[in-house]
Amino acid sequence: MVNVAIQECKEYELNGLMIKINEGIESLGGWDLFVHPKDKVLLKVNLIGPKTSESAAVTHSEFTRAMVRILKQRGCEVWIGDSSGGAIAGIAPTAESFKVAGYEKVAQEEGAFVKNFDREGVVEVTPNSENGEKMFLARPIFDADVVINLPKLKTHSAGIYTGAVKNVFGCIPGLAKAKYHKMAPNPEKFGEILADIHQSAEFQLHIMDGILAMQGEGPTAGDTIKEIKFF
Repeated sequence: MVNVAIQECKEYELNGLMIKINEGIESLGGWDLFVHPKDKVLLKVNLIGPKTSESAAVTHSEFTRAMVRILKQRGCEVWIGDSSGGAIAGIAPTAESFKVAGYEKVAQEEGAFVKNFDREGVVEVTPNSENGEKMFLARPIFDADVVINLPKLKTHSAGIYTGAVKNVFGCIPGLAKAKYHKMAPNPEKFGEILADIHQSAEFQLHIMDGILAMQGEGPTAGDTIKEIKFF
């Protein structure tokens, strides 16, 4: 059974974010169930491209800062990692994306480490699905003691919306992502690939940033929205 905690939070104010996140984790049994002092903890953000945090296309930098600070207070070494989608002049824009989104600044100010998945090497895994083809996932996913996924709540043209499982697609480094998009031309097939990635790596927690979300032409060109209404 999967346990889910939902916290209402309307602003990216640091202390308020930390309180809400800590309250959510406490309702799941407390941080001691997930992390311990000296753990290397990877925060797998949603860094789809060189987009600002206010664009709602990426996990907000202040949400990430709150997570870094919470984990540092618990004596953990914290990594912030991902691989961006797309290409600029034939090169994945991950390094630039870390700057534009604000993660590089957060890492410098909070004592965390940036892990550019395009530069960290890969680990070969064998999927469980009918796809059957070996996959190569970013090494930090396997080098960390704990991996916490920080997805962004937004719509997505290839997967209806981006959630916890969709965000693991960034574990495929660089331009190799294009290959899997070609292999999976519809949401069902794409979902199988996402499940393969999720099952091949161990994610201890998924903590979603839904304060500022995206609707419409996601994952990068939609409209920002602050209040999600369910009917």
